[in-house]
Amino acid sequence: MPREKDLYRDNLERLDKAFPDREVLSYIDISRYTGMSKSTVQRRFRRLRKLGGISKCTVARELAD
Repeated sequence: MPREKDLYRDNLERLDKAFPDREVLSYIDISRYTGMSKSTVQRRFRRLRKLGGISKCTVARELAD
């Protein structure tokens, strides 16, 4: 069973505080949260887009890499 990354839980906790009412985030949400441009976020999370957004768990996992 794979281990989760060291920063995964911290990232997820911060995302929960920043977006308490949502489980799925848009590229714009992630862009504002990380300070990356929207195009950079789209490139980095291209393969993860599903149904109009990306789950907070997935964003936390990707940011932990």
